[in-house]
Amino acid sequence: GALNSSTKRIEFRGDSGLEDGHFEDIQVDLTGGYYDSGNNIKFGFPTAYTITLISWSVIEYSDKYEAVGELDHVGSARNDMRCWERPEDMDYDRPVSVCKAASASDLAAEMAAALAAASIVFNLPKSNMPDSYSAQLLLAAQKLFEFAATGKGNGTYTADTACGAGAVDFYNSSGYHDELVWGGSWVFFATGNWSYLQAVMEIYNNSVDSDIHGDDGVFNWNNKLLAAQLLLTRVRFLVDPGYPYEKMLQSSTETIQMTMCSYLPDYASAFNRTP
Repeated sequence: GALNSSTKRIEFRGDSGLEDGHFEDIQVDLTGGYYDSGNNIKFGFPTAYTITLISWSVIEYSDKYEAVGELDHVGSARNDMRCWERPEDMDYDRPVSVCKAASASDLAAEMAAALAAASIVFNLPKSNMPDSYSAQLLLAAQKLFEFAATGKGNGTYTADTACGAGAVDFYNSSGYHDELVWGGSWVFFATGNWSYLQAVMEIYNNSVDSDIHGDDGVFNWNNKLLAAQLLLTRVRFLVDPGYPYEKMLQSSTETIQMTMCSYLPDYASAFNRTP
């Protein structure tokens, strides 16, 4: 996007991607955001995951961010991988993938998580943003989670050619139930509305094991269940909602306990370590 010359901290960086979102019959504003890895492409799925984690770290460690002065502060994959260059120098087509009636529960739920977590950050007492901005983020998070959880986008975004064509070879999603649990948990934390925890419980209890559980002990851009279980464990210990949530919350707690034990070398099912 356009950088403010008076506030940018890296002198050699300049404006880039100013026409993002304008391609053929698509005319939307997609300037700003983050490029993926060392490339100039914008992948919504892993970027939303990144924003969620950054927001989570600010929620937990806002004092540390403040102490070091950091608190206030789209494209063709094939073309992008073929030519590595500064984003300021991009001159190739930057097509846009649009998820309309596509299966995109995972993408919508992950974006809901990112927006809900960010709404908490911008609602912190030390935030210099107006309350309306936090409310705007939260409203968008609620709408996205509703889309994801009601079956309108039932499935993964990379399963549909129009939606995930540019991402399937780089960030192929293996399932969507973990994102629904993850996104619903963050919207619950941001709103305090128990209907979201109820939705999370139903998704958690009714999901296919092979989809929702994935790789035990793994937390990454494709599998958020472990982190969601940590959030749910906090609900159990700090709020103790009891029936009918106890079974789900107890299951989450047990998984977190076993995972933490697995990190210890003397545990029977300890993770393998490099020499």
